[in-house]
Amino acid sequence: RPHCRYGGSSSSQAATGIAAADVLAHRPQQRRRDIGGGEEKREEVDSETLKDAEVQAMVLNALGFSPDVGEVVGQRPIDAAELWDLLRQRQKGLARRLFGRNSFRWSYLPALRSLTASQRWPLALSLHSQGHVTELPTLELCAALVTRILCTARRLRDIGQRRLIFLGIGSGDALVEASVALHVGAVLGIAIELDCEAPLRIQYGDMELLFVATDTPDETERTRNCSLSVDPEMAVLPLDRRAA
Repeated sequence: RPHCRYGGSSSSQAATGIAAADVLAHRPQQRRRDIGGGEEKREEVDSETLKDAEVQAMVLNALGFSPDVGEVVGQRPIDAAELWDLLRQRQKGLARRLFGRNSFRWSYLPALRSLTASQRWPLALSLHSQGHVTELPTLELCAALVTRILCTARRLRDIGQRRLIFLGIGSGDALVEASVALHVGAVLGIAIELDCEAPLRIQYGDMELLFVATDTPDETERTRNCSLSVDPEMAVLPLDRRAA
């Protein structure tokens, strides 16, 4: 897919891909049992775990992860000056501007080292009295959440359900929710419209994924949380925790 064609690993490495077996081989809970004679045998993997591993492999491949640990195909660099400007200006659309250049090791880390050396990190996250960025969703975080969402959706579909809601509470600028939605779209090959009315809907086969961002309607509380004047990345519903 286009977002995975910006350099990174060579095409031969990218073509290798990650298989479900690779995912299972790195599971920390993958147990072995003694079968005598000093030999060990891996315990059989149940069908649900295998299906989840297939989903995770699909996510990792679509987002450009390479079998060679640490390499990500398609991640573009972001220099310290540009990252500083993006956070200082803090305009709507940050999720899209960071998409494809949010791998912690290959994109963020060099910029963060430079900002640290110039004593601008973590100041970069607190440049505004209202609506300042409090987290930068990394590719690794988004990949983990996308995997969880799609695995859960598959399990729900298998028992006859047709809808899954990804709910954000106290979303603020909804940067995390928007970033996760963009990565789900990348995995499924679907264009994501972040400016749509809530909830944001994504079709996953015959499952409907709903992304809902919420924040308290109490303006005093939002002022205290520095999120009152934020221009959110996607629609945020004014709902307190209980209502959400």
